[in-house]
Amino acid sequence: MELIVAIVILSIGLLGLAATSGIVMRLIGGGSHQTVAANVALARFEQLRSLSCGRMASGSAINRNVQEAWSVTPIGPVATPRAMDVRLTITFETSMRRGGSSSRTQSYRSQIACI
Repeated sequence: MELIVAIVILSIGLLGLAATSGIVMRLIGGGSHQTVAANVALARFEQLRSLSCGRMASGSAINRNVQEAWSVTPIGPVATPRAMDVRLTITFETSMRRGGSSSRTQSYRSQIACI
């Protein structure tokens, strides 16, 4: 009888471990997608920082299998802004359990000073 109870408890623990490992793998995959999105956003912000305020413009692009769209708004007088408010939206595909995929969107915002 004790052996049967031990086997039941062990099998419940193993089933829980198997279910948890699937969830952990999905979270790890989602984390890698978010890391790529953050790196693409960082690269876009750095590219915009290298431009003068007069040359910054809104736009969109596809890099590293993610779609990015950004908008640039002057802060202060339009003729001589003191900074630019940049809003960046990154959309990327994430894989789901049953072989499908879904899109996720991350939004980033930064202010770039005009010198």
